[in-house]
Amino acid sequence: MGSTVADRKKLLFLSAFYPLPVTSGTQARALHWIQRLSRRFDVTLLSILHGRGAPAELERLSSCCSRTLLVVPDNKRSPLHRGAFKALYWFRRVTAGESADRFYTMVPSVRRALRHELAERRYDVLFFSYWFWSPWVYAAPGFKVIDANDVQWERTAYELKNTRNPIDRLLKAQLLERYRRREVEALRRADVVVAPTPRDRDILSGQTNGNTEYLVVPTGVDTDRFAPSGGTWDPANIVFYGSMRNPMNVDALTHLVEEILPRIRKRVPGAHLTVVGASPSAKMLRRAASDRGITFTGYLDDVREPLARAGVAVLPLRFGHGVRGRVYELLAMAVPVVASPVAVAGMDLESGDGLLFADSPDAFADAVARVLGDPELRARLGERGRQLAVSQVSLAATYDRLVEFLDRHGSKAPAERVP
Repeated sequence: MGSTVADRKKLLFLSAFYPLPVTSGTQARALHWIQRLSRRFDVTLLSILHGRGAPAELERLSSCCSRTLLVVPDNKRSPLHRGAFKALYWFRRVTAGESADRFYTMVPSVRRALRHELAERRYDVLFFSYWFWSPWVYAAPGFKVIDANDVQWERTAYELKNTRNPIDRLLKAQLLERYRRREVEALRRADVVVAPTPRDRDILSGQTNGNTEYLVVPTGVDTDRFAPSGGTWDPANIVFYGSMRNPMNVDALTHLVEEILPRIRKRVPGAHLTVVGASPSAKMLRRAASDRGITFTGYLDDVREPLARAGVAVLPLRFGHGVRGRVYELLAMAVPVVASPVAVAGMDLESGDGLLFADSPDAFADAVARVLGDPELRARLGERGRQLAVSQVSLAATYDRLVEFLDRHGSKAPAERVP
């Protein structure tokens, strides 16, 4: 590497979600970015602190962040603050078409911390996790990188299409157009936008039509850590893997339990479901209590042990975009997956690449029964999945490509000062 810490370019990493403890794909992606960027850059992390206990994780970041700035958002200070900001949000929603992600990302405490940091220090690179930051942040000096994660307005379109909120139902056309326009405006201010798939890149670049450069960087996986365990797997154990804070996972799990699991049990007597993921709701836990064949692990420091016991993993997502990092984690562990086409949209995976596709409850049940009943098929799928994960989405094959690019190009002439 050759350079001392003092010689390194300075990078400010802005994250709306504190990356530790890792309970979601978004946090895992942010953590991997920070760890890999720190090999070439002097990294300062400015993160919004939503959860409990995160300060206890600071030591883990000390080896890769020279400074870590945690901001408690105003809306999280007390029940009174939460109520006041919720009322203000809905006022802004109706009058200005404000989105929840941008509104809650840029509450006053976050704005003050950002203005102070950008006024006190100059950074060679500003790295934004998502686009949700206010326009004045993008006017700060430095080379701007936005990790888009996926096409956010597509996610919003699905949520508005299925919303039960009467205000959103009445205003959904205007809300979607304003959201899409603001996302595009933010991306146009970046020097580089990182998309997780070629599909996302093509959609985003086709809408911005500016001088922004687009790079495809899939969600990387630590394939040394997520590796085949060599232990015994349970031929009746089906796993669903994903955070229960994510609406697409909640919808998929509901679909699995209500429509798919009863069909699987007709084909595989004694089949049981293990849900590996943080933040299950009280409703989900009550559902599990009424069915001894369903187990929720809740948050785990290490998910590998329950994943390794799986006979097969099932991901019947009905909406969502971008790369599902958990798919590659499962493939890296040689755990075969039965997935809907939506669950791997844009990931250039075909049936047989460590997984089988299914697009209906009966097709899911048939595919699960095939994998659980045929150890040779399971082994072939596991071996192929592992090969693909190592070659395509290891940390070196994904994040390090952008780190090297930024090390070469992250010295753009500074823009105007923040007003």
